Amino acid sequence: MLRSSLSGCVYRRQGSPVARSGDVAPCTPTTMSPTPEHVLIVGGGLAGPCLALALAARNIRSTIFEIRPSRGDSGGSISLGPNALQVLDRYAGIYDQIRAEGFSYRRFAAYTDGGERLGDIEVAAEDGEYPAVRILRPTLHRLLLEAADETGMVEVRYGMRLEAIDEGSDGVTAHFEDGSSAKGNTPCDQMT
Repeated sequence: MLRSSLSGCVYRRQGSPVARSGDVAPCTPTTMSPTPEHVLIVGGGLAGPCLALALAARNIRSTIFEIRPSRGDSGGSISLGPNALQVLDRYAGIYDQIRAEGFSYRRFAAYTDGGERLGDIEVAAEDGEYPAVRILRPTLHRLLLEAADETGMVEVRYGMRLEAIDEGSDGVTAHFEDGSSAKGNTPCDQMT
């Protein structure tokens, strides 16, 4: 289950028995629920640790279940716009680390294949609080996981392939391919 850090309600993806990192759904009064004690997150890419950090900031424990056998360091670079950096700063608290390890910019020049300069493209206001930052995806992933680990409220389990979810009045139980299971809260009373 996901807890929206903006609205205080809990929701899950329509038609899905378990929250996936990156899910979005509207909050309605009928979905309002007590704060969960433990959230199960399936997916340990970039969004999973972001969600875990936002939950930890609200004193909610979580476990991230990742299908890959280890963290992995694949992927090229990623550009984070000012809006993404504002969210990462507010909900994950790692803006300073991202800016220190990435390349900050507010505009870039566009050129033709022949080298003729077409002009500048502004991606962040010169007087804005946040620039854009280009950072290697593995570096961003490492920063997110390190920050999550430092909270003491996030566990990451690798090599976990989800097979099924059992829901009951007292929570959810996630069952994995290796025969293990994990229990989390079910603070949502309907699919949205």
